[in-house]
Amino acid sequence: MRNQHTEVIKELHSVQEKKPILDHLISESTFMVGELEEKILSAVELLITIKEGRDKIRAEHELVMLDVRELRKSVITVSPSFCSALIFFHLLLRKLWMRHIVLIHPAKWVREIVEPCTKGC
Repeated sequence: MRNQHTEVIKELHSVQEKKPILDHLISESTFMVGELEEKILSAVELLITIKEGRDKIRAEHELVMLDVRELRKSVITVSPSFCSALIFFHLLLRKLWMRHIVLIHPAKWVREIVEPCTKGC
């Protein structure tokens, strides 16, 4: 009986020595779970933002393509002179600029390119 009592006491001391280590591992694991949950939520938010941006750009692209098709049709009906091509390009740039896609200002384009052409035509 005494021998059995001694073994149980040794086992109890062994478990008591391991308990703080295991408690520390549990707290570290809990902290890591919290960090991973935050990173997952952040990644999901970023994905949503990227998809919204992509959808906005796609919609903008569709509008610009409609404008391009419309302008191409109008150019076909106009006499194909150099000045007409410049005016078409000016109109295209103006529509794109209005949608904040092109950073060139239409007035600058008219002043530097279209006006000299129309004076010479």
